[in-house]
Amino acid sequence: MLLNDGKLSVQGRNYLVREARIEDLEQVIALMEQDEIRRAEHSGAAGGPEHYLEAFGEIDADPAHALIVLEGEGGKIVGTMQLTTLPSLARRAAKRMQIEAVRVASESRRSGLGTQMIRWAICDAEHKGHFTHPADKRCAASGRAPLLPEVGIHPVACGLQNAPCYTPVTS
Repeated sequence: MLLNDGKLSVQGRNYLVREARIEDLEQVIALMEQDEIRRAEHSGAAGGPEHYLEAFGEIDADPAHALIVLEGEGGKIVGTMQLTTLPSLARRAAKRMQIEAVRVASESRRSGLGTQMIRWAICDAEHKGHFTHPADKRCAASGRAPLLPEVGIHPVACGLQNAPCYTPVTS
């Protein structure tokens, strides 16, 4: 799904942006477990490592999906997100890229890394001619909403229960 590996530099640190490999899976799971909101979901969820392997295999095999990692010094995975390309009838049947499951290692939070990850994903989508659609409706509850307006994504009311979600702002 990626055109090629990318690079990010945040606060003087360099990161490689690339698709995840099977050997990254343990570090990606660890990032999910650091997330306060998701921790409860993972701790009570049925299944073990084989479920993650199966899901990774499905994501990896489908060109519409990409599990992205940010690799820091020494090969440490400090960020991850999943990008999904979806067909759409909107915008003259344009493809849209959904950005979800954005995670940043606890020691790297509040550094601007999450913002740069989302900017990178939006640039990647635009380069491919896709528009973006960040899908995680629980960002506002987790305190992550402040980074989104910086990348052109603002909260709007949507959904049957008027849940907070995010949509790109177009000028």
